[in-house]
Amino acid sequence: MKYSDGLQINGKAFDISKFSQTIPTQKLYVNDTSDISLKIYRHDGSQNIQHVIVFMNLKGNDPKSSQSNTRIEFDKTNGVSIVDPNNVFKSVAAKATYDTNFMHLSFKIVAQKPMDTTNLIVRAWDKNLSSSQVVVLDALKIGYLPATFSSMAQ
Repeated sequence: MKYSDGLQINGKAFDISKFSQTIPTQKLYVNDTSDISLKIYRHDGSQNIQHVIVFMNLKGNDPKSSQSNTRIEFDKTNGVSIVDPNNVFKSVAAKATYDTNFMHLSFKIVAQKPMDTTNLIVRAWDKNLSSSQVVVLDALKIGYLPATFSSMAQ
């Protein structure tokens, strides 16, 4: 099934229907809440999706999940957890909703440190451990809010 809004970063939608795709790098900012939303298709019903991981801190044109040291995980039973040895994240929250064939998973992220441009690997699996994954090259970068914006906010 093809749909053009499998990934949304701060409201901007991207088609991630191929196994690997490059998107324009999206900027997230330290101490600013960002939204990353996933729309995950499951042919036998979205309620069967048990676990989703977003692997980050990945470089190169052929990233592998084993190269990632930073990830955000959502488990249907246990909720959200992170692996973050570089202390990039101040907070991460998740909310999942389900319709017939789609799981809609939204992460609210507040970073406390920058992260260079990173690829993402999104992997989801069901109760039988059947998995699917997509690779999103150059997906995002976390930096400091430009000084002109932060001075306007005061």
